[in-house]
Parts: sequence; C-alpha cells; structure tokens
Amino acid sequence: MSGQDAGTQAAAAEMPIEACHALLREGRVGMLAMMSEEGPYAIPMAYGWDGAELWIGVSEGLKTRLLDADPRCALTVWVADGRDSWRSVIVAGTAYWAATPEERMRGGEALRRQHGGGAAAPPPGPPPASVDTPAAGGGAPASPPTKGRFSGGRMLLVRDARITGRAKG
Repeated sequence: MSGQDAGTQAAAAEMPIEACHALLREGRVGMLAMMSEEGPYAIPMAYGWDGAELWIGVSEGLKTRLLDADPRCALTVWVADGRDSWRSVIVAGTAYWAATPEERMRGGEALRRQHGGGAAAPPPGPPPASVDTPAAGGGAPASPPTKGRFSGGRMLLVRDARITGRAKG
C-alpha cells in the first residue's frame, strides 16, 4: 500500500459545484444509467455539457424505450488522475427529448463543442408539441428522429438535474 495502511489513506471528499462543472467540461464520455424491468441498465455514452445543461444524442432502441417508460436517469463521468487519485461527477435527473428546433440545435452544438467538432449543425426535424412535461405513462415525451448526425435517434436533455461530485487524492 505504498507505505501507508488503509487507516491513514485520505478519504474521498465532496467536490464543490465549480469543480463538478469543470470535470463535466473536461470529460467526453460517461456512463448513462436507466431503469429496466430487470433493474438498472447502464451504457457508456458521449455527452455535451453547455455549462448549464447536459445533452446526449441517443439512437432509437433499448435506451429510448427505457427512457420513454421511466425518464429517471443518471450520467456518471470520472477521471482517474493517478494510482489512487480520481474525480467523479453524477448528473441525476429527468430525461426529456429536445422538441423544438432551437433545443435540438443547442444540444447538437453542445455535443460538437465537447468533442471538438466544428461541423455545421444538422437541420432540426419538425418539433412535437412540448418538451416541458413527460409523456403519458410517465416516460420522456416523444420526438421525431433528428436529421443529420443523430439520424434515427433523439436528442436527450437531462432536466431537474442534481449534480454531485467526489474526489480522492
């Protein structure tokens, strides 16, 4: 244990919100957790953080079905800074599907900035009625597939997010 026993190692500490935001800007991929009938389901996903909101391009399939059924989700982003040194942030909230062209553009721009792309924004699909409330049945509101880069998918926005972080070392 590198000269220290378990009783003298530093414990993980809560990170201030500014440090959480910095880690979200630094990262590119996180583990998106959702609920299925069998229990938790988690998968690595690329994300975009615009400084206030978390955006994820989600292709149609199991992820969209799970989020339509239960919009609760969490994204965990972490960085290992050394052998026993790390930082992690959890963004937990409610999944909403970007509905308006403006929201879809904001989400696409957040993803492009996060991943260093400078391509023009894809044209947005036609907007559904609203993004403000989950659809009937408790799931995230439906939206048509996004044109362009996220062909056949949807732009997810995590709202009502609780952002927490911890660091060690």
